[in-house]
Amino acid sequence: MKKYFLYGLLLIAALIFNVNIARADVDVDGITLTGCGNDQIKLFKGESYNLSNFIRITPDNATNKNVTWETSNNNCVTVNSEGIVNPIGENECLATIKITTKDGKISKNINIQVFEKIIYDTNGGKFSNPNENVPNCIYLGKRQSMNSDNTQFSTFKNTETLNSILSKIDVKVTKDGKYFAGWYTDPINGEYVPYDSVLKDLKSNIVYAHWSDTPIEIKSIKVDEDLTNNPLKIVGIRSVDCEEKGANDKLYNMCTKTLSIKVEPEYAALNGKFNWKTSNENMVKLVDTNKSLISINNAKENISGEATVTMNYKDNNINFTDSYIVRIYNDKNTHTYFYPESATIKAGEEYSIRAYNIPISDYASYPRSIAFKIDDENIAQKNANDVGYTTKVKGLKAGTTTITAENASNNFILTVEGDLTYIVVYEGNGGTLESGTMANQTGKYGEDLILSKNEYKKENYSFGGWKAYIETYENGEAKRTLIEDNNRPIIYPDEATIKNLNIQNGNKLILVAEWIKNPKTGLNIPVIAIILLITTSICGYVISRKMPKINKI
Repeated sequence: MKKYFLYGLLLIAALIFNVNIARADVDVDGITLTGCGNDQIKLFKGESYNLSNFIRITPDNATNKNVTWETSNNNCVTVNSEGIVNPIGENECLATIKITTKDGKISKNINIQVFEKIIYDTNGGKFSNPNENVPNCIYLGKRQSMNSDNTQFSTFKNTETLNSILSKIDVKVTKDGKYFAGWYTDPINGEYVPYDSVLKDLKSNIVYAHWSDTPIEIKSIKVDEDLTNNPLKIVGIRSVDCEEKGANDKLYNMCTKTLSIKVEPEYAALNGKFNWKTSNENMVKLVDTNKSLISINNAKENISGEATVTMNYKDNNINFTDSYIVRIYNDKNTHTYFYPESATIKAGEEYSIRAYNIPISDYASYPRSIAFKIDDENIAQKNANDVGYTTKVKGLKAGTTTITAENASNNFILTVEGDLTYIVVYEGNGGTLESGTMANQTGKYGEDLILSKNEYKKENYSFGGWKAYIETYENGEAKRTLIEDNNRPIIYPDEATIKNLNIQNGNKLILVAEWIKNPKTGLNIPVIAIILLITTSICGYVISRKMPKINKI
């Protein structure tokens, strides 16, 4: 009996032990991302991704591998309970997908950035240079293949233009017996896509190569700094910046600016030869000369001055030459220049004057605006407030004046031809001319004008001066504006001297006579009768008060 009892105890113990083993759960100890990237991935807008296929939950024998999904930005990326991710936001938007185990103990954040793609279709041609062999992930700055051999794509940033991305990813297309004629929005007709087009602003995300049966004629080739459109054609380099970088004996590798060329039309093939020269090799050194691209830097330490870099291109009968001025500065200041440096306008015309800063690339160090000053405001005056590095001036009278700007290295010379004139017209306002005339007068801006003596007369009124109006025309109709001071009309006395009342060339200054009513003199019959009546009434009242009282019988 004891034996069976012992066997029973052993059996129960074994069962309890097995149950405890079965109940020992294996917890999740990690979530990792596989495939494209580690904790940050890039996805194409408009395409769905099953992110659950790219995560690994460890250990492999974890009891509960279920997770929850949530997004930090539903306007950029959405995610459902199965891990299906939909990038819906604008180009370059960011969102964080948080993956959490059911017990809440382990979580993983995955940063996602959304990109749009620009597709290049060779339209019957082919890519002359292969794209980089990259896996099926998004890689910035690389070309990737589509399903078709003649179609590739790349991503782009919001600020990138067609030209900048084509240069970066090195797109080259060819077609037997044809000449490349640019990128268009349609394979047959469509609109031409200029190389300076910002990609995010394009109506379509696909561009098609167009082809010509004849070679593309080059219209012009000019030097163009790659950092910005530089109408000054001046490149600035600071030698002090080189010193701060510890350049010294490595000066040729520092403080370098890059010049490139600008071709018209921009898609024309360049099969000729480039030749670059510097006018002063002690000042500016040419390095990395490579056909249509050249790098320049300052040749010596602690110098100031300038040199001219000249580009020449020859191709059969084509010969183009252009140049840039390279200025070396031995200080940390930004240098302001007017461009152009002079202009000639007519009196009454407006002109916008622009200044630029050198070095062109140092935008962060620039003040947001500068103040302009006109030396002789009788010749011209500012017609609006200064905006940034631009001011608008208006010519007033014949002459030449200098315009300066803060810290500017040069001055702007403005020449005004002719004079700003206005016509003075007199109106009697009920008065008449008994003798003499009130002929129109012509005034010039900046000069005194003595008004004519008033010849108008008005019975029982005296002349009280001139009220002035400026007459302009809008849509063919005359409009008068009263000249005021502190919201009160200005009255000019007879034969007053006026100046600068009207700066609108050819407009009229209308002077309207003001009249003051004369006081009345002498008494007429009705007035005398009223006076006698009042006097008689007063006398009667006084007499009645002084008469003795008579008692009635």
